[in-house]
Amino acid sequence: MRILIPIFLLVQFTAFTQTVNKKDLFSNWALRKGWFGDNELFLEKLDTTKLEGVSFVFKFHSDHTITIYVNIPKGVGACGNGAFYLDKGTWELNNNKITFDLKGGHVLQDEFHYKMIYTIVTFSGDKLVMKKEKTIFSEVK
Repeated sequence: MRILIPIFLLVQFTAFTQTVNKKDLFSNWALRKGWFGDNELFLEKLDTTKLEGVSFVFKFHSDHTITIYVNIPKGVGACGNGAFYLDKGTWELNNNKITFDLKGGHVLQDEFHYKMIYTIVTFSGDKLVMKKEKTIFSEVK
């Protein structure tokens, strides 16, 4: 007699066990899906030859600061109203969990402050997927 185990159960037992070194993050990463507060963030290493459309780019620095800027391809116009800005951005990696503390906003629209912990669930040389572990602080005004 054979016992069949549904595939989705097998996936649940497959855990991401690689320990991510903070130096592996020191690069430009394009946000492909999600934003702070969402359950998942999907980032890909920035390749401007493949990137289409406007996208947020995360740059992790060795001093635990993070810069986030908007990548606007040539030929695409942009308006100052609603433009993204970041006043303060820090990150800390501990056991594949990244704590982000970000303060910024959108010109003439809002200001935000997010402090959240995300767990790295997938990491390769060009892909980074994180799942929200905990919201410490989240404010948009």
